[in-house]
Amino acid sequence: MQSLKYNLSWGIIGQLIAKSEIFVYHLLLPFILGQYGYGVFALHWSIGLMLVQPILELGLSQIVAKWTSRGHLSVKILALRYQKIAGSILLPAVFMIGYLLGSDTILLFFLGLHFLCNSVQQVLFGLYRGMEDLRRESVVLPVQNLLSLSFLLFTWSIDLKEPWIAAAGLAIPRLIGLIWLLLEASKIKSIDKKNDETNFNELLKEAWTLGIVLILIQMYFRIDTAMIGYLVDEGEVALYNAAFVIVEGTFFLPSLITSALIGSLSQNDRFLSSFQKGIKILGISGMLLGMLVSFFSVWFFNNFYPPEFSKAGNLLQLLSWAIPLVYLGTLMTQSLVAIDKQKIYLLFTFCGLLINIFLNLIWIPEYGATGAVWSTLITESFVPIACGIVIFQEIKMKINSKHF
Repeated sequence: MQSLKYNLSWGIIGQLIAKSEIFVYHLLLPFILGQYGYGVFALHWSIGLMLVQPILELGLSQIVAKWTSRGHLSVKILALRYQKIAGSILLPAVFMIGYLLGSDTILLFFLGLHFLCNSVQQVLFGLYRGMEDLRRESVVLPVQNLLSLSFLLFTWSIDLKEPWIAAAGLAIPRLIGLIWLLLEASKIKSIDKKNDETNFNELLKEAWTLGIVLILIQMYFRIDTAMIGYLVDEGEVALYNAAFVIVEGTFFLPSLITSALIGSLSQNDRFLSSFQKGIKILGISGMLLGMLVSFFSVWFFNNFYPPEFSKAGNLLQLLSWAIPLVYLGTLMTQSLVAIDKQKIYLLFTFCGLLINIFLNLIWIPEYGATGAVWSTLITESFVPIACGIVIFQEIKMKINSKHF
């Protein structure tokens, strides 16, 4: 077992490098694919993240990490068994539906390959997390993302600009990384005394709950893109997604901060001080970052992006105000989890999704991507406010009962 400090060092450095590389990858796509091509890729990508990835993954990485830490190392075999069954049914079905709807079959193939490889990788990363070893994850992710960037730049240099190129650039390095991880994981031997079928049923029972949560969360963040594609066209999808990718690139910060606070938030005697600290840090950083992005958004798109993406600067100017809302929303939702209010968190997330869909249906047909931005801002306002009301009531009750 590795020391906590050693693990954290590997984890933080690896994640920062990997996230920076993939952020640059998605920033380059509008330049390479153009407005229509980028819109086609972004639409298929968002649908895959909403439906394909969560069904294949089902939160198995978390379960595998937990079971492995308790000595059940054979859980990796059971998790991979599920993914083999799910992949063999889901991916051909998605391919057939996409083909019948007129989608690019090469794009569908590489996206399917990416989501399958990524899901299996997450299970194997979960195995090593359970063994308190983050080295492989912290090496594989940056290396394969560097390969993706290199592939993308090479295809750009030889003037290959089809949407499937973006998917292939993600899928092929992940396939290489997966092969190496499978070879490494095959060296880990275990004998689990429990019956495999019993284990498999327990795994599925636990996994489906997390899977529904993952689908809900992904739909919450990705439904705008899918609805713009359905209600308007791929060109409008490109404009919205070009702005959203930049805003999304800032979301790693609240995740890091709430991860650091979750332990103290889970303790009654430390909840209030940790919550107040989180409000200050995330409220101030989110507001400053939102103001910064809003101020430079129009200038950035006018000076660095192709002319057809100029409208995305105006979208980003509005969408940037989702940053402080998401920052505070992340703290509020994680605080609910810390005080065992997960069901309320899920309820508010589901309500936020319904509000978003309802507003999108009204505003997207008339205002296009701008309507989706306003829907997002209203939805992102609802979640932290609703969660905050519950948390402040809980704080008031605890103070009155002298539990804080």
